[in-house]
Amino acid sequence: MWLSDRGCSDIVEAVWLPREKGDVHDHVIRKIDKCGKELRVWNKNCFGNVRMVLSCKRKELKEAKKVAMRFGSYLQVRELKKEIAELVDKENRFWFQRSKIMWAKFGDRNSKFFHSQASQRKRKNLIWNLKDSNGCVVEDNEGIAECLVQYYQNLLSSVNQQFCALATDSI
Repeated sequence: MWLSDRGCSDIVEAVWLPREKGDVHDHVIRKIDKCGKELRVWNKNCFGNVRMVLSCKRKELKEAKKVAMRFGSYLQVRELKKEIAELVDKENRFWFQRSKIMWAKFGDRNSKFFHSQASQRKRKNLIWNLKDSNGCVVEDNEGIAECLVQYYQNLLSSVNQQFCALATDSI
């Protein structure tokens, strides 16, 4: 996002280009520090208030449209629309980059937190045992599967036609 604005490269060049002959041996650490400070100030002025500037420009656009309707001059309206489009583009690029940073920082990592959440969900969703129609407790996977199949076959079989009749009588 910064690289799309000429101000970024201007600041970097101004900090890193030597101004005087004695300045050539200036410490790299000081230049990095100065560059960082200058870029922070520039970022705050150029990108930091995009939302606020965008809001103001939209208000100005409404007023400019009213004036244009009275006097027929749409030049300011076109200029404001162009500025608003650029600001919206800046805001979109900012949020796109922010989402990438968030994904890189917290995203698809094989972390302890991720594994604890997955393990907890597995424990919560796991069926440890069931009682079959005879009242016997079944604990092995095959027995649980058979118990579930049997339960739904009985529920949906022709043996339970009384419930179907009750449900269809009202129709």
